[in-house]
Amino acid sequence: MPQPTPTTSRQAATGSLRVVGIASCPVCAGTSGHPCLIKRAEGRDYSLVRCNGCRLVFVAPPPTDEELRRYYDHLWHEGQRPERTPEEVVDQQLREQRFRTRLRELSRLMAPGRILDVGCRDGLFLTLAQEAGWRACGVELVSSAAEQAKRRGLEVRIGNLEEVGWPDGSFDVVTVWHLIEHLKSPLPFLQTIRRVLKPSGLLALETPNVEGRAFRRDREQWEYLVPPQHLCYFGPRSLKVALERAGFRVVWQRVEGGTGVGLQLAKMGLRGTRFWLRQHYRYLKPLKSLYVALFGWIASVDDILVMYARPRHHPNTRLDTMMYSC
Repeated sequence: MPQPTPTTSRQAATGSLRVVGIASCPVCAGTSGHPCLIKRAEGRDYSLVRCNGCRLVFVAPPPTDEELRRYYDHLWHEGQRPERTPEEVVDQQLREQRFRTRLRELSRLMAPGRILDVGCRDGLFLTLAQEAGWRACGVELVSSAAEQAKRRGLEVRIGNLEEVGWPDGSFDVVTVWHLIEHLKSPLPFLQTIRRVLKPSGLLALETPNVEGRAFRRDREQWEYLVPPQHLCYFGPRSLKVALERAGFRVVWQRVEGGTGVGLQLAKMGLRGTRFWLRQHYRYLKPLKSLYVALFGWIASVDDILVMYARPRHHPNTRLDTMMYSC
């Protein structure tokens, strides 16, 4: 059976989003968009469209809730092998380093208080947050992952954030690390976060950056383009629109590298070199900075988007922005 030819935004005419089976963009409610590309994954084709208003890229039509629940249960169990490969061990170490970086950033704006990690998986970030003096709680949809976090002695509830029933104003900080791209409807999710945050609270997000150079270069082969795992693909503009529509104001943002040098070595067949670089990442960081300066395009240095936001009427928003602009 012949496969459909991927359609790029350059080839497609602007039109109504109803032609791809949805009424409007899940972020800005715009009704004008165009086909972006078709991605083959999990034995089927996923159509992605780009909203002409906020520039969000999203899967349309999205999978059903039941399809997603089965997919994530399978995905988690597949990852629970008794032995990890050396690279998986190193990836866990890099994940820990990234979480420690985020905790240092949070400490610039907030004294330790009560923190909620949405999509906490095995509880690694919560454990590090507790060590840094935070009172940490988590929520996780995949029950087996949540049980693993509970075995660490963590307070974790199983289910969607909208379902687990935390009262209004429960948390000083809510963190969302590489989760919002998994959602079909990010706006109600962000509105729930706004509700459970204190008026002086802080929301911290990290997500792949669809406006980065790597997506424009790699298109269907972009490493973060993985439906049905990722359903919404944000850039700075679309994520800011989503936050503002949910009652937040962005106080700081930046883009940073994803897998970077190591991924490019793997693409060239030098997986052993990639593993060696990742294993010695801490010591080679200055060399990576030099590499990025010389070969920024190759290194994909804007793959990841990081954003911090306050509730819109928080009085210190201007001060927050000044602190991070220095």
